[in-house]
Amino acid sequence: RKVRLRVERAKAQPDAVSQTPNPSLQVQSVYGSYSNAPQMQTQISLTQPISLGGERSARRKEAEARANAVGSELGIAQS
Repeated sequence: RKVRLRVERAKAQPDAVSQTPNPSLQVQSVYGSYSNAPQMQTQISLTQPISLGGERSARRKEAEARANAVGSELGIAQS
């Protein structure tokens, strides 16, 4: 059973690594005073990683190769 789980996990990797990464949202607030007047600043940033130069397809190919290696190593045919 553990062998099957390992193979299924390896088969799922190519799909997982080819997905677009999640965006990231950050919020930072700073409170203080300037010239005896209270001040508050809030900074919000949203980032979205973008794969360049075929990085995503290279990761997918590497994951597929690993999945095939796991299947071969365990003597189970990949489908």
